[in-house]
Amino acid sequence: MTKLKKALLSKSLFRQCYIICLFACNISYVHFLAYGVLVLLVVWGAFLTVYHEITRRTALRTRYGFWLIALFLSSVVTMLLNLLGNLFLNFAFVLHLAICFFIFYSVHTEKQLNFRRELFNISRLIIYLTTILGVFGLALLVLGIDFEFMSVKFIIYENRFTGLFVNPNQMAFSAVVAMFCCHMMIKKDFVLLSGCRRLSRIWIGSCVAVNSISLLLSDSNGALVLIVGYAFFFVVYKMFGTESSFNFKQIFVRSLSSILAGLVIVSSIFFLRTVCQLGFAQMISVNRSISAPAGINPEDDKAIEGLSMEQTAEYLTSKFAKRQLMAIRMMLANDEFNEIAIRFIDDAIKGKD
Repeated sequence: MTKLKKALLSKSLFRQCYIICLFACNISYVHFLAYGVLVLLVVWGAFLTVYHEITRRTALRTRYGFWLIALFLSSVVTMLLNLLGNLFLNFAFVLHLAICFFIFYSVHTEKQLNFRRELFNISRLIIYLTTILGVFGLALLVLGIDFEFMSVKFIIYENRFTGLFVNPNQMAFSAVVAMFCCHMMIKKDFVLLSGCRRLSRIWIGSCVAVNSISLLLSDSNGALVLIVGYAFFFVVYKMFGTESSFNFKQIFVRSLSSILAGLVIVSSIFFLRTVCQLGFAQMISVNRSISAPAGINPEDDKAIEGLSMEQTAEYLTSKFAKRQLMAIRMMLANDEFNEIAIRFIDDAIKGKD
């Protein structure tokens, strides 16, 4: 009973369970169960918030606690003023806000806690899960396996790679978070202070490789901006964070170097994104078009009935070309600057000169 009580009152254990559950909400089919568990965790978090506020005055001891309380109360007032619209979602958001403020942000009030160990455990699990899910997702993509079940599109969603996640944006965000975790794991001081055993470089390298490919295939602009911003500010930190004072020449040279490094990072990532999109569109076209010469599509069977061998080959070649054009059109549809190209492809699909 004592161990159970200790576990129920542990904010560290709650934080780890809460983050992993939020991560599981992004995985296809697992998210149905994860959302149910998340409701229980929110109740647990609300209990911990109230309990530790009564026993330890957590909010008052938290840095900028007065402003956090004011922001939380303003959110409560906003919820009360909008009782008729999305009451459940507003109430859940207020509870989530309280958990973030008084359980996550207030971690610095837990003097005896080694928060690096906690962060290490979470990061390690995210690296394992994203790598394994990414490998399976890419393998299914290569094999041309995609389907829809229980309103969830599997592997491909609106001509974007979604892997084993609910949608491409969630998959891309998970991939970026996993790469952030890998960056932490290669820092010797972080691993040393966490008191944990260092993660294998094979896992870290595999995680970065798999999630980089998944990110580029997802076509998620938000996730790309996030990873580019992270890389750019890391470069700026390396340029300016190592010394306390600079002269004008050093500031000018390091600023120029940071800008050039940022341009190289942006250009490289978007070049790789374009290459991956073209390869992805071609792969989808091939997987969905190349099978047996006949018998796959009833429409094709009916059309080629009574045709000669040369006429059959010409018909199937035309169908294959049109499917390729349709796949390319879907890819171009994500970019508003490709209207002329899309119009040209539409004419080609319809058989216009």
